[in-house]
Amino acid sequence: DTAVITTAAITNATYSWNRNLDASFPLGSSAQSLIDLGYTPKEIYDAGYPLSLIYGVEYEGGILFFLDPVNDIGYVASTSMIYLPWDNHQGWEFGCYQTSIGTSQSIGSGKNNTDLIVNNCDTNTIAYKCVTHFNKNGYNDWFIASENELLELYNNIYTQGYTSLFDANVFAKSSDNDLGM
Repeated sequence: DTAVITTAAITNATYSWNRNLDASFPLGSSAQSLIDLGYTPKEIYDAGYPLSLIYGVEYEGGILFFLDPVNDIGYVASTSMIYLPWDNHQGWEFGCYQTSIGTSQSIGSGKNNTDLIVNNCDTNTIAYKCVTHFNKNGYNDWFIASENELLELYNNIYTQGYTSLFDANVFAKSSDNDLGM
């Protein structure tokens, strides 16, 4: 079923819309099948599916590797390599070499870390800018994971057999201790 909701512009207010799951929720289906039917990972979790069965589904342009069901926050990893616009990486830096800009290792900080790096490095040839311009399947809100987000990716995806994301063995994190410090 599809619902189209249109509204007039609202100022100084917010809206929230939640779908009520009814008896027709197809319990027993795979998490990917439920995603394909339009259910969100949070709805699938709330229906009783463990996170271990939800991690690894294709969702919003990537592979779901983290879901915080309390705060309804999830993260996906791109299944595409982000190729950098140069040959042999010559002349480009991955961070602000020997400069601490106050990034965090915590889950939920990757987007802010990436923004801090891109906006506070003195060079225009910083590789992290490629991520901020990346677009896959209509999604353009990609960022470099923090150290703990990358650890969740490893624990929830790689250790569960989704090793193809790690074939290149090339990962960067957006925490200061990985920025040439």
